[in-house]
Amino acid sequence: MSDEETLRIGLYTVGPLTNDFSGIYSYSDVLFPLLEEFNKRKHEVIWLGEEVENSTNNVFVNSLVEKKLIPKNIFDAHSLISKRNISADKFDYSKLDAMLVTPRPKFNPIENFTMNKIIEKCKENGVRVFLWETELWGDQVNKELRKDVILLRPYLKKSTFFKKQIFFPYFIFKYYGELYNNKLFDMLYVGNMFARQERFAEMLSLSAFAFEDSPKIDVFGDWAKNKEKRKFLEDNFNYRLKHINFRGQCNHCYSIPLLNSADATLHILPQNASEAGLFTSRVFQSMIAGTLCYVDTDIFGAKRFFPKELLVRDGFEITDRWKENLDNRVQLLSETMHAFSEKRFNLINVANEFEEAAEKYG
Repeated sequence: MSDEETLRIGLYTVGPLTNDFSGIYSYSDVLFPLLEEFNKRKHEVIWLGEEVENSTNNVFVNSLVEKKLIPKNIFDAHSLISKRNISADKFDYSKLDAMLVTPRPKFNPIENFTMNKIIEKCKENGVRVFLWETELWGDQVNKELRKDVILLRPYLKKSTFFKKQIFFPYFIFKYYGELYNNKLFDMLYVGNMFARQERFAEMLSLSAFAFEDSPKIDVFGDWAKNKEKRKFLEDNFNYRLKHINFRGQCNHCYSIPLLNSADATLHILPQNASEAGLFTSRVFQSMIAGTLCYVDTDIFGAKRFFPKELLVRDGFEITDRWKENLDNRVQLLSETMHAFSEKRFNLINVANEFEEAAEKYG
């Protein structure tokens, strides 16, 4: 694609257009850098999605901001898109060069129904459709439509559902704002439960962190949100003990500032994502924050991208290596950054691949 050529790209997502948001629609930090890159290339992105607004008032986090221990930096993406003035079912898809859609899990049937209808309309109008599978929810695309979709997958293993696919990683190497570098936490986990219970219990068990000099753990997310989740914490942690604090949910704009205020964090996944080799926004956020990221060694591809010192099977390996890894923090961060500096993890390269595919499969 030449410098003069531009694309009209339709975008169907359900979620926020700001990072001042709390909830399950958590991909704003992944989406914004891509929208910004499209904007630099003069591509027009036409929003055909549903904007969801939800905010959590976390008293503990508010106190950190008020004391100027962490910043609050909000990014708003409204200026990067063109808002539609008619509903998605009445939009003229023939005016698009490409359509980008994101699936939702099976318990969001209405959103996935809308996504499939958009794919059908694009097919009728000869418009290329890209499916950005931010999680492993590609099976929500109707089987008869999959051959007409170009999969953008953020995980290493190829999907068996789609013939046409491009590796399209989470490439969050940008932070909108400043960081204070105040170290307030030892081990910090920022993320919701979402089928991670078993590995979470193995990695952060009391037995591994019970000693006086063991790192303390702080957790942000929905782990104590309801009765069922609180029972898991009681059964596995007796979570009133001092080795771990569950701080509740917070808005996504605080993820990187909180990680920046910790010595280390942890990357664990649900089983299917682990087998596929998914490196989520947490990995890239920790690099921006300058925070060591311990990684479940069972995640496919982890040994390729992370120093062996940060690959762990359980909490005992974290505590055994804690002090030495902190002493070698700069070197370990440098090795991780170097591994993820491959061309295919570069945002500009990924955007180039999108443009090329928009022509190739047209």
